[in-house]
Amino acid sequence: SSGINAEWPLRPGGGPEKNRDIVSYYCTKHSWRGKYKRVFSIGTQAICTYNPGSSEQTNQWCYSDIFSIVPSPRSNNEFKVFVRKSPGKPKQDDVTFSCEYRLELLTFALRNFHKFSGNHTVEFSRYRCVVIDHTDHRVDVNLILTPCAIEEYSLSGKSLNSYSYKDIQSIARVQDYTGGFVIIYENVGRMVLFGSDRLDDLLKNIEKEAMKGMGILINTSKKVVSQADFIQGRWGSFSDDQSLTSLSEFNVQLLTSFGEAYHRILCLSESCVIERDPNTYNVCCLNPLTDIWALIRHQEDPQMFTIEYNSMQKFTYTCNDRDALLASILDGARGNKNRDICVQGVRTNMGARIGPLYL
Repeated sequence: SSGINAEWPLRPGGGPEKNRDIVSYYCTKHSWRGKYKRVFSIGTQAICTYNPGSSEQTNQWCYSDIFSIVPSPRSNNEFKVFVRKSPGKPKQDDVTFSCEYRLELLTFALRNFHKFSGNHTVEFSRYRCVVIDHTDHRVDVNLILTPCAIEEYSLSGKSLNSYSYKDIQSIARVQDYTGGFVIIYENVGRMVLFGSDRLDDLLKNIEKEAMKGMGILINTSKKVVSQADFIQGRWGSFSDDQSLTSLSEFNVQLLTSFGEAYHRILCLSESCVIERDPNTYNVCCLNPLTDIWALIRHQEDPQMFTIEYNSMQKFTYTCNDRDALLASILDGARGNKNRDICVQGVRTNMGARIGPLYL
């Protein structure tokens, strides 16, 4: 099927060994011969294009043969892929595509920036900052500006958070905190507060990287907030008592990709799934019930489950009352008119679907 919402069949490899498609988008390829519909798939080892009518692979570029992927200033939908013209040769060729979901596509493609030809030694701008964490403590972190996101790392090098430029509404200075600024992001406008002694340079480079890598203008000079504004509106449009008051609670273990497990209280309010710290009862994480794509009921472990969101975020937990918890989430989501939510036995294969999950 050529529809943007269609499921895409699993495709055999070819080319790079063990390449697996991660996400796929419906695009138009522009060439001197005309315009062609293509499925543009970003994989673990390569970028591939497919004929949407026959499923035939039409191009495959290993990341080591890609020099850059950049937004085109000609249109909000266009972008260019600069690839090696011949194997082992430095000459480049550029291929132009257009996609309705250019920001999502570029974000996923540029996460592989260090795999591109000649980029494995590139050093991104790095800033030592202080962040106000969920316990309201000030924690030293590093902010690294990549072509597609602001990455937050601990001083030991552990990845903590990622703020994609496409999700940032604005960045505001904090008037009563020297060097303070707030990233306001996602549709709900949630906020995270940082402090830096190189604030002007940091904000200038955020604007520069977002425009260069994604073609996005992030204005960092107009908006000003106070620390009180941050405290009252940290969770954006879900900062009110009704959104944060629990209707049911479950003790869970949050499993991370680093193999760690954290004790959390998973709470359901009228509109949200909320993670709370059991020691302080502070909110660690909050997501609207309307944004849940699927609940994964793992077959290999009777206590394990994963919540998949339409932003493509995934959180895996274990719980003694797994099925009761999943039933509660399902009821709450459907009560919020989320008609797309479903329970699955396996994780969603995003490489087999064309387009983002929020469609």
